Amino acid sequence: MKLIKKLANKFLSLTWYYKLLMVLIAISRGILIYHALKWLLDALVIIAMFLLLSTNGEFFYEVWNHYKQSKNPEKSPSFLFLKDISLDYISRRLGHNSILTTQNYYLELMQKKSTSKMPML
Repeated sequence: MKLIKKLANKFLSLTWYYKLLMVLIAISRGILIYHALKWLLDALVIIAMFLLLSTNGEFFYEVWNHYKQSKNPEKSPSFLFLKDISLDYISRRLGHNSILTTQNYYLELMQKKSTSKMPML
């Protein structure tokens, strides 16, 4: 807080034309930042529209599903698989055309699960 007061006092002690110059510089920097961000926003909208049209909306659907699963790990496929939920149910839940797709993707988890259930000799 003392630093802010010190800077404010220094600014107020300047002559009027230095104050005016600093205000004009601040305004011009604000305008430049606004135009740069406006251009960036336009570019992001164009990229989003391209992704929407080129993937028929599937890109956004996958991003949304990933977000939902990260917020609720109890319903993620990995969690369900490790809790002995059937692979058929998980495959249907993920929208896979074949159970083999799910099986190939979660093959590593299936191996870990089968080795962890093996009795120790």
